[in-house]
Amino acid sequence: MQNSFENVFKTLESISKELHQGVSGSRKQQLIDSLLTLRNYMDQCVQYWLKFEEQINKLQQLFNFTLPDALPQEFLNIIEDDKIEKEPFENRKPAAKTKEKKTKYVDKENSLFSLESKLFFLNEEQTISSFRRGLGFWELTVLEEAISEFEKVVKSEPDFIFGHFCLGLAYCQRKWYDKSLAELRLVKALCKDRGLKALASNAIGNIYAEQKDYLQALEEFKSALEIDPSFKMAWFNIGATLYNLRYYQDAIEAFKKAYNYFPNDWEISYYLGKLYIITGDFDNAIFYLNKSKEINPSSSLTLFELGFLHELLGNEKLAQEYYQLVKKQAN
Repeated sequence: MQNSFENVFKTLESISKELHQGVSGSRKQQLIDSLLTLRNYMDQCVQYWLKFEEQINKLQQLFNFTLPDALPQEFLNIIEDDKIEKEPFENRKPAAKTKEKKTKYVDKENSLFSLESKLFFLNEEQTISSFRRGLGFWELTVLEEAISEFEKVVKSEPDFIFGHFCLGLAYCQRKWYDKSLAELRLVKALCKDRGLKALASNAIGNIYAEQKDYLQALEEFKSALEIDPSFKMAWFNIGATLYNLRYYQDAIEAFKKAYNYFPNDWEISYYLGKLYIITGDFDNAIFYLNKSKEINPSSSLTLFELGFLHELLGNEKLAQEYYQLVKKQAN
């Protein structure tokens, strides 16, 4: 089964590469037909998964046992590292992160969805099933179905604050920002758990940043830190927002605080280097850009900034070497 899915994504990657290289009209149509075949196959997998979950639910109810459900890693990535994504200043793209896998469970025997604080209760078996399906669809990035399931959850049990949080994030990923803000503001207003409340405030800040309302975004990121001082990644978002507001020195101070907590995050070093170029502190720019390159040697962003920096310093030969590396990666 795992090999089947791996083959699907290998084929998808191959098609993607060929499309990017440029293909003729007939070959392009062949690739589109192949994509359609892959999509139909994955749609069937989703249907089989739903049938499987229904059978599991029936067995659990009939024979009085429970199976623990691990949260999808994609969901954990969102709630554990909700910073402005890979390119916080211009043309943001999803960040590639390597994380230590953590396992958290839905304990249906105690009708409890458990994060560290253990404050998130569900009472109805059907609601728990909807919540599980919502998480499953979310992991598959089938957002409309995930939203539908989360909406059932909050309609059935409106006091389930974590359900509102999940629905708010799903709306956000779908770019339904007004609906997302309504759910996340509700979480922020009613939640007594500092960690979740800070995450909601940070998510609201991300929405404002996406809409280029940077002053509102900055207030929300600061609010996340005030609510939960242990939410250190908010410093990254504060730094990115200050950059967009052109408060460059303040942005440096925010990123330096983020760097103190996450010295091995190549993005933080990259943006510090970029900011030091802007402010004319080339010694610090070299230090942080080299640090970024050491952590992530394949980053074309870092390589380009190093080329640009050495060009400013008059090191033309070294600058061209970095530019050539960027061109190689582009090809």
